Amino acid sequence: GSNARALPGVAFDEENILSNDGALRIGAVPKKLGVIGSGVIGLEMGSVWRRLGADVTVLEG
Repeated sequence: GSNARALPGVAFDEENILSNDGALRIGAVPKKLGVIGSGVIGLEMGSVWRRLGADVTVLEG
């Protein structure tokens, strides 16, 4: 398994800033979704939400 890593000064609140676990519990498809990280999990999350209709942006540093 993997563990989500929060950015310095930006904690997961599981409402607006989601971990990978929180992203699996979104109640409705968001209009827009930003995914930080283009690893396997980030791309899978982005792919799932895109197929469901969200406008997804993947960010990698």
